[in-house]
Amino acid sequence: MDARGHRLGVDFGTSSTVAMLAWPDGHVRPLLFDGSPTLPSSVYADAQQGLLTGRDAVHAARISPERYEPNPKRRIDEPAVLLGEHEVATVDLIAAVLARVAGEARRVSGGTLGPATITCPAAWAQTRRGVLLAAAQRAGLGAVTLVPEPVAAAQVFFSMGGAKPGGAFVVYDLGAGTFDASVVRHGGGTFDVLSAEGLATSGGLDIDAAIVGFLGAVHAGRDPQAWQRVTHPATSAERRSHRMLWDDVRSAKEMLSRTSSTMIHVPSLESDVPLGRDQFEQLARPILTATVTATRAAIAAAGLTPAQVQGVFLVGGGSRIPLVATLLHQALEIAPTVVEQPELVVAQGAVGASASFTTPAFTPPTAAPPPTAAPPATARAAVPVAPISPAAFSAAAPVSPVSPISVSPFSASPISAPPVSAPPTASPVPTPPVSAPPVHARTPAPPPAPVQPPKKRRTGVLIAAAVVVLLILGGGAYGISKLMSDGGDGSTSGSGSGGSSEVQADITRDNVDWAAKASDYDEKPGTTVAYNCPKDGFIGTVWGSSPYTTDSSVCTAAVHDGRISLQDGGRVVIKIVEGQDEFQGSLQHGVNTTSYGQWPWAFQIIS
Repeated sequence: MDARGHRLGVDFGTSSTVAMLAWPDGHVRPLLFDGSPTLPSSVYADAQQGLLTGRDAVHAARISPERYEPNPKRRIDEPAVLLGEHEVATVDLIAAVLARVAGEARRVSGGTLGPATITCPAAWAQTRRGVLLAAAQRAGLGAVTLVPEPVAAAQVFFSMGGAKPGGAFVVYDLGAGTFDASVVRHGGGTFDVLSAEGLATSGGLDIDAAIVGFLGAVHAGRDPQAWQRVTHPATSAERRSHRMLWDDVRSAKEMLSRTSSTMIHVPSLESDVPLGRDQFEQLARPILTATVTATRAAIAAAGLTPAQVQGVFLVGGGSRIPLVATLLHQALEIAPTVVEQPELVVAQGAVGASASFTTPAFTPPTAAPPPTAAPPATARAAVPVAPISPAAFSAAAPVSPVSPISVSPFSASPISAPPVSAPPTASPVPTPPVSAPPVHARTPAPPPAPVQPPKKRRTGVLIAAAVVVLLILGGGAYGISKLMSDGGDGSTSGSGSGGSSEVQADITRDNVDWAAKASDYDEKPGTTVAYNCPKDGFIGTVWGSSPYTTDSSVCTAAVHDGRISLQDGGRVVIKIVEGQDEFQGSLQHGVNTTSYGQWPWAFQIIS
């Protein structure tokens, strides 16, 4: 067999890397690393053995986490990363991971590799691409072809018959570190990315952080010092507990995609905490709602409506979460396509993708001879990026068609809530605690200019990063205490009572829950309203940072403003004011509020 006929496709991801090898006869199979098709993208600087990668790095990090970088892809804008006592060039961290892939590919193929293709986000411009290409050269892969991740995924979706020639469809890519929604059109034998929207704070790691925040807010009060030790470890034993907690949280998240409940062991407290799917979905909903909003924005930026989209293709391990498909179906009225192993799709498509970036001339920095393997720990100074071959930007040679992945189309259950695009009803309707407002009712705030503009259209999008963040100060914790609360929503006229400030209010609302809003008082500027927020609250959705929009959770806004805590609740007095053209979100007291555009009415917290 001609070993040169083996083609390699690599999806270098934030949390894990996947590689596919294509044989000359056309069949494609994933490379296995320690028996798994996914290789952790982790790197550990060992004093004797040099740079360890994958599960070896994860294992070694339990002893000396200061020598460990779990997500080199997130550090691609930095020239070097401090691991232990030495700085290691970021290009060398990435090269170490790719060298592990190249070594396994040569072992399986039995000889020299043919052309290699590596995927990268569609938003990456030449600087980031240059680092990735240099890392590939240092890993011994030579001049590789870079392909946008949505184009690689589109190759698989189209081969499955998911779209017709000339049609446009959405690639929804929810990975560990980031989220990207892209609209791709097939035409003339190639794929064009019509638009793309990305969120840097809406990935699987952010959902993990929300779960850890929930655990801390509910249980840290039993032993604040023990919780502090597991979240800010200082000894080897504490570092092991820290790693064990996060590993167990990730496993629980993955298990809840298949079952209705699970248990999470909290090492510092020596307790097993139950977590149900309903609770998990409440934690994940703000993050996933932001991804749906970004998807709608990508469709609009492509000049299309949801009705003109031929399909929605789910990619990335995070898309296994059942709530993802449900929210997309509600918002777009399209049943998404789900494959058995969404984390393998991009790498499989990379083997057969024939598109590449159209790139301006790239002037490489000073040359440095690329090593054949990752440098040893004794020589970890940052190294200049090696020159990039112009051939790296050329289109990949045609390859045999990719073998289709077996598909399990999502069958949506009956939806009780109206689609996001539906207009609101005239009468007040109870709103879920963390649901987003109607998208059409807002004008999104203009986003900052992208740092690395690709050849695509980038428009404003709600960066709804409503991620629960644990914040512990001394013996207390602001965070999530419960995910469910009871009680109606009533109001009585009169002056306020209770609370330490005793500020009087025009209206007092006693029987409120943490989903209560102030929208009942729109067009009533100057009105003061007292809310008696009950104990053991949950995080609701909030837009702005004093003032807040009137469709925000009033009690949650009070936590963000530092007036009350979720555990204790308390009396809050607000004042209705006119809205403004732009509301800026911020992170305070463990509550991450969302930026948005013009909204006619707002409130300020006065007590």
